[in-house]
Amino acid sequence: MRKNLICLVAIALAAGFASCSSDPEGPITAIFVEEGTYGAEAGETVHFVEALAGTMFTVPLGIGSSSLLDIGEIRDVRYEAILFYFDFTPSPGNEGKTVSSAILDLPLYVAPAGSDDGGTYEAINLNFTLNELEEAFEETDTITSVPPYYPQPIPDSLGSTDRILNEFKVEFSIDTDIMQGWIGQTMPNNGFAMIWRRNPDSLYLFEIKARELEQDPTVIRVKYSDQTGDTFAVTKDYAVATFYEQGLNAIGGLARRIYFDFSLAGIPDSAMVNSASLVLSVNGSNGFGATTGQLLLGLSSEFFYYLYTPDSSNPDDPGFLQGTGVDRGYFNPAADNTRRMPLTLFINDILAGVRQNNGLILQSDLEGVRIQRTDYFTSAADSALKPYLEVIYTLPADFQE
Repeated sequence: MRKNLICLVAIALAAGFASCSSDPEGPITAIFVEEGTYGAEAGETVHFVEALAGTMFTVPLGIGSSSLLDIGEIRDVRYEAILFYFDFTPSPGNEGKTVSSAILDLPLYVAPAGSDDGGTYEAINLNFTLNELEEAFEETDTITSVPPYYPQPIPDSLGSTDRILNEFKVEFSIDTDIMQGWIGQTMPNNGFAMIWRRNPDSLYLFEIKARELEQDPTVIRVKYSDQTGDTFAVTKDYAVATFYEQGLNAIGGLARRIYFDFSLAGIPDSAMVNSASLVLSVNGSNGFGATTGQLLLGLSSEFFYYLYTPDSSNPDDPGFLQGTGVDRGYFNPAADNTRRMPLTLFINDILAGVRQNNGLILQSDLEGVRIQRTDYFTSAADSALKPYLEVIYTLPADFQE
């Protein structure tokens, strides 16, 4: 009997709670709505913006495996020299023969278009010299400037050292005594550099087929006094490029990266981040994604970028050059546009204490493959173009008794 009474009481209480919770005019609901006992004020939504200065730095990295060898200039990137190395081992039976002529043949892939006044066509010229290298090089080396070379250029068959490259002139003679020394191993053979001597009409880019293209390589054709000959194909080649401009530039191939340091001290830890972005304004007049030759090879003209947060904020720490990817993508670097790189999850992680704020680093995603440049307006630009970090967040609702 007592057991049944307990059950009936439990059922009655359950029914009573159910009727209160489902009744919009019940006593608990009425107090909450009419008296505002647990009233809440909506949290504020804040638009947080922090201007960013950004710092450009260089990573030791070179590209010796490109399909094309460039010399000249494009968008302030100066391709100052091309390095060549040949194995001058003569064919069996040609050992010890006397060299009567030697011709360097450059397989030109792209030359800048000349001008035509309606009757006379004038080609674009690039003046250069050939200089022997003091030390050997490897295509896997990081070469960011022209290696040491002997100041006296290699003369041609007439003793001249000044040479001109254009779309019609791609063959150049080499002094036979020097060629004889290379083949007979009586002279050191570390290779030689084709060095651009800049002239007013030379702010263009000449592109030569590299050996990696595996078609029509650079060769030196040698004839001996008995009318036999050898053709020596290049075994190592390397295009040396430099960049001297300041500002915010991410450059593939030359490994220029941009570091952005920022503070989130002004954002409460309790903030609920709705969206966050790194906002950069592209200066299209200074950018390029591919050279003419690369476009002809079918490569994209887009700039491929990679944004990461480094493992360390100390530039001297190896962790500064690597970290966790935050965003990657591509865009046209030759057109003015605004890039908004999403950071919502990244900023949330920092505010939650899951990730340390070591800043962000932007680089070319083709850094070890080919040269391309994107230029961004700096903090000295108009306010609408300055780089900045944008965070839109909402504060939690404030409950009042």
